[in-house]
Amino acid sequence: MNIVLVAIDTLSARHVGCYGYPRRTTPFLDEYAKSGVLFEQLYCQAIPTQPSYTSLYTGQYAITNGIVSHGGTKVLSKQAPFLPEILQEHGYTTCAVDNLYFHKEWFTRGYEFYINPRLAGDYAQAKPCE
Repeated sequence: MNIVLVAIDTLSARHVGCYGYPRRTTPFLDEYAKSGVLFEQLYCQAIPTQPSYTSLYTGQYAITNGIVSHGGTKVLSKQAPFLPEILQEHGYTTCAVDNLYFHKEWFTRGYEFYINPRLAGDYAQAKPCE
């Protein structure tokens, strides 16, 4: 089984075709959704991005993992469960394509490869994570 998690921080489902939007704004996502699992009811338990994504990765409420806002000095505990680490422990090859590590270093935890699309140049660059 393959797992591909597509999470887009600034895209509302009400503007995505596979969720019923009539305009052809997301043809590739719409096609991909036909062969995968489409979440029809998903609610963020925290805002903004850092607490929300930290909760997504840990399976914990923000108040539990301690990451409740942007820019704070709180660091995610190394003992907190983290989805990419769990997947890697079970034999999955893990790779992220995002820029979340610019915000907090724990967003690279458990990834064998990390592709940063913000790097200069014609292509994103992958680096092995430690």
